[in-house]
Amino acid sequence: MPVRPRVLSFASSCQSNWRRWSGWLLCCGCLGTLLACDPGDREATVTKSERRALVLWDQSYPSDLRDSAPLDWRRVPWTRHRYYNYRFGAEEDGEVWLSVLPRQSLDAVLMNVNRWYGQFRLPEITDLEGLPQRPMLGVTGYLVEAEGTYYPGMGADPRPETSMLAAAIPRGDRIITIKMIGSPADVEAQKEAFKAYCESLRDFDRDMIPQPDEEA
Repeated sequence: MPVRPRVLSFASSCQSNWRRWSGWLLCCGCLGTLLACDPGDREATVTKSERRALVLWDQSYPSDLRDSAPLDWRRVPWTRHRYYNYRFGAEEDGEVWLSVLPRQSLDAVLMNVNRWYGQFRLPEITDLEGLPQRPMLGVTGYLVEAEGTYYPGMGADPRPETSMLAAAIPRGDRIITIKMIGSPADVEAQKEAFKAYCESLRDFDRDMIPQPDEEA
């Protein structure tokens, strides 16, 4: 019986060739993936990052006052009533800030001290003689301490178990105040640093800042 030759159509031939090539390409792809996965030991370095507020600083000093803060106080942006503003403590929940207030009367310092005492629901005092005094900015500064539940006001929540260390410096028609708020342990640890900070304040003459050449 004569053998009838098999005739493959062009479409069948292409389909067969594609299957062979696709299988070969798949094998190559799997091999490349295996080669890329190095089973050897690798070292990974993890860098801890944290987000902190950016503070922009220029050559001027707020209210013509220059300070010298401890290295463990982190400076944060100033606000309308906080010319210098810092955070401290292990949790950075302690606060230190400097304010400049108008001295509207002779007893303005006493009134401000009693306002601080009122924030701790403590009784008022009648004079400043019983407060610790230290030289600050060429005049006598008064130190104030309090501990208990702190009521900051302005809608803020009370802070129980809080200590305050503050200073009031009367100068002419202004009162410079420095206030530290934090946990009793943190404030106690920063007591000497706070006093040194208050005594480090200096006047700064803006005219000493070099000005750019107007003709440049």
